[in-house]
Amino acid sequence: STKRQKQAKALSSMKVPTGISFGHPSAAPVKTLQESMRRYALPKLSQVDLEAIKKDVVIHFYITGTSFHRVDQFHLKRAFQRARPGIVLPNRQALAKKYLDICYHEVEEETDRRLGAPDTQVDRVPVSEVFDAFVHQLPHAIGDIWSLNLHESKYIVAAVKARWDFVYSDAHGMGSLLDLQFVDSGFDSMEFKEDVVDFVVNYPPSDTAPSTNSRRDALSRDLKEFQKYCLKLHSAKGWRLEELKSKKKTVAKFWVLDGQAWPLLRELALRVFNLVASSAASERNFSMHGFIQSKKRNRLSPSTVTKLMYIKTNYNLEDEVGGKDYSSDEYTNSE
Repeated sequence: STKRQKQAKALSSMKVPTGISFGHPSAAPVKTLQESMRRYALPKLSQVDLEAIKKDVVIHFYITGTSFHRVDQFHLKRAFQRARPGIVLPNRQALAKKYLDICYHEVEEETDRRLGAPDTQVDRVPVSEVFDAFVHQLPHAIGDIWSLNLHESKYIVAAVKARWDFVYSDAHGMGSLLDLQFVDSGFDSMEFKEDVVDFVVNYPPSDTAPSTNSRRDALSRDLKEFQKYCLKLHSAKGWRLEELKSKKKTVAKFWVLDGQAWPLLRELALRVFNLVASSAASERNFSMHGFIQSKKRNRLSPSTVTKLMYIKTNYNLEDEVGGKDYSSDEYTNSE
């Protein structure tokens, strides 16, 4: 019939989409008729969705130690083209510069948010809470255990104190001094407190630059003004203090958002409250460094390695808390 003849003529004159290539994997991604149809059938992704996809891809590269040049690999590109024709993955330069900076700052913000978690069995607890737990909470809790006699209580308290003397570092003292919740209440003597204050005031600006008299004077002023603010806050017993005690706001976030009045002290406080409470994470970092800085990636700059280490270490915390472990390819049959 005339209708069928017109349909056959239309099909014979239909052009195959351009850009088709076969054979070697280094060729451009294959475009089929189905893929071209899918391009127009699927709803267009928003810019936000496209950026989210790209960030998921780059995070995979960062936390698995995959070399950046593999983002240009043919099969990876083709897999994304088949799912979403037209999508463009970040190139190697974007992985090493743009997205590394973006992901580093996002992970840093999320880490700061989690630093105030009250669980002292994880690495992200502020060092000031470890100080309070050893000095105040544990001795009182042991004394309240009715099944222990006086001799047993004293023995356990002495063991806790011995352990505390072993793990204590200057960071713990600084944390207690700079945490608004405690206002240096953990110091059992004036001499102890003065030692910590001297350490803070004499803290150098960097590992290579010594402290100066003007810097010491400025830090001393900052510390005195901060302590006045803390005493006023505790006297008022308002919502600002309750916000910290209820963990709605971390101490690290307080210093980020509200510590501008004491700039030098703020710089030191941010370093202290971004430390982990245990050395376990630092020990893991030593072994993880070889994973990030492999022989195939030995051209990475020191700043790039630092950011990759930070992202991998802190991004994996959520998986560890959730009981997931992606550090091994071994398969275990749970049945």
